[in-house]
Amino acid sequence: MKLISIPILVTTALCSIFAFTSIQAYNSPVELGLELDISNSYRRDCQSSSITCRGIFGDTIGKETIKTENLTYYQVGVIGRWDIRQWLFRFDADYAWSTDGDYHDHNKLDYFTYKTRAKVNKGTAQDLTLGAGYFFCLPQLIGLDIAPVGGWSYHQQEYRIHHASTNGISNPYFDGIDHTNRWEGPWVGLDTQFCFEPFSVYAGYEYHWGTWHAKWKLSGPDVQPPHLSDERKSKHAIGQVIYLDGRWEFWCNYMLGLGVKYQHWHASHGSEKPLAKLFQPLIYPNLRKKKVKEVTWSSLVVSIDIGYSF
Repeated sequence: MKLISIPILVTTALCSIFAFTSIQAYNSPVELGLELDISNSYRRDCQSSSITCRGIFGDTIGKETIKTENLTYYQVGVIGRWDIRQWLFRFDADYAWSTDGDYHDHNKLDYFTYKTRAKVNKGTAQDLTLGAGYFFCLPQLIGLDIAPVGGWSYHQQEYRIHHASTNGISNPYFDGIDHTNRWEGPWVGLDTQFCFEPFSVYAGYEYHWGTWHAKWKLSGPDVQPPHLSDERKSKHAIGQVIYLDGRWEFWCNYMLGLGVKYQHWHASHGSEKPLAKLFQPLIYPNLRKKKVKEVTWSSLVVSIDIGYSF
């Protein structure tokens, strides 16, 4: 099955479920205050990490900088909002596919420098955000409500590189390296909504803190031992998210929306350890430990949504 056919099937399935539930709700006289949206989005990501290598005497013997740029995704998702007696409950679940991006690895160890370039292949991303809050009405601004909110979120990105070259020379040994990044933890923020029928505008800000975990793995017939891998993590991760969504109720509780969301994440004071026992003495015989100095991830999403208010 071609990669492009998967999001089409997922979107079709979501639309079928959405149509069935909306028909049932249309026949019900009770308004639940629940809004469900199906989103189709264009997404662009970039990631970077900086790693310091220290020798057996504690001195810095190397530095590594990894950058992944121009990661473009097609993303589908479901957004839900439930307003009940001024209480707000919301969720946002997305899945994204990518087949394009640029990978750069600048590795300096002792007196040697290695510059690896590659393309990104078979990338995916998953996001889940849960939140709850309480709306306060502002009498002096009719139609505007503000809610302090909080919740929990999970974000994961995976990708594989191919067509690698090191110092300008083709390096098929690195083809097939898999990278995984995971960010998760609680958050607090502020949601606003402004309604002027048949339009409504939602905007918000979220401050996240939590943990970052990452892993890369190189495997293949020419790799000894059977695979090389390491794990990276940090307990000092923070993220900031802002979003703006507009809705137009064009017919019988059906809505058409346009949204934009930007998020930036940062982690520091991280550690790295090999998962393969022979990894360290084979690659870095004088290495004592590796520290993750800094990791960043930023993402911009532009979406077109269709929704129904129950």
